[in-house]
Amino acid sequence: MRLLPTMQKSVLAALLFLLCLPACILVVEEDDDYFHRHRWRLDVIVYYGRTYTADAPYTINFEAAGDLYGRADCNDYDGTYSTPREGSLSIREIYSEGNACGRQAFEDRYFEVLSGAVTYRVRGEELIVTARNGDNLYFFKD
Repeated sequence: MRLLPTMQKSVLAALLFLLCLPACILVVEEDDDYFHRHRWRLDVIVYYGRTYTADAPYTINFEAAGDLYGRADCNDYDGTYSTPREGSLSIREIYSEGNACGRQAFEDRYFEVLSGAVTYRVRGEELIVTARNGDNLYFFKD
């Protein structure tokens, strides 16, 4: 069976696509090790339907042993957490230095959403923490 020249090009293009496809697939692991291995920097807070962008350093690190620590504007903080099931998150205690920072209202929102956390999801290099009322913290891998 002889293929027409345009059909040959189509078949060749399809074969080339199939051969290159495995090299184009990006696999992102969403495991607890990835969650724990990185420092996460806050990008935005969605608080009662409004989006607030972090304009000061807000970070969080989750240790595998259940400790967390980070920076909230001009304050260092630490606390404890648990992940009873894959994707669920419970923040039990947060202790902050309590220094007066430039945007206290933003820091208060951050700790309110973080304290109410019920789930987390790692999507690529983004960590999304969701509170029981639906507010979200969006972090990216630092």
